[in-house]
Amino acid sequence: MRKKLFYVFIFIVVIIAISLFILVMVKNGQGSNSKKIHIFYAQEDKRSTKAKEYLYEYVKGKENIEVIEYEVWNNDENKKMLLSFIETAGIDSPALPMIVVGNKGMIGYLSDSVSGKNLEKVIESCTGNCDLGLEEIKNIEFIKEPTVCPIEKPKDENKGDDVC
Repeated sequence: MRKKLFYVFIFIVVIIAISLFILVMVKNGQGSNSKKIHIFYAQEDKRSTKAKEYLYEYVKGKENIEVIEYEVWNNDENKKMLLSFIETAGIDSPALPMIVVGNKGMIGYLSDSVSGKNLEKVIESCTGNCDLGLEEIKNIEFIKEPTVCPIEKPKDENKGDDVC
């Protein structure tokens, strides 16, 4: 009888240990494939528009991916959030569009054939903690594309879509 009780006790301890391990893995994002993609963009910037279009086409049909948009030229709250994020994350040369997934990111957008492929790499290379909120992201590895737009809206309104 004591031997049987001992085996039941060991079985319960093992089940509890496995459950705690799984709980910790999920809490740390290792048991989950979910990704939060943060995109800072300017509505009037054609590169931002191209980046958004490519991003949405790429993630279409993929599960557990959430795209969070921050338009920064016309939304003061989003601009404040971007400036705070730049400071917290230690970004030395910010520009638009800026796309962040976990601790991976991309600044700028040249073309679908170049930047689009780099964007795919950024999204796919993020493993582990990819569902972070902006306040949790630090030490980002960025791919910097050759064509970027400033985070401040240019004063020359006469250029229309060719602002950047």
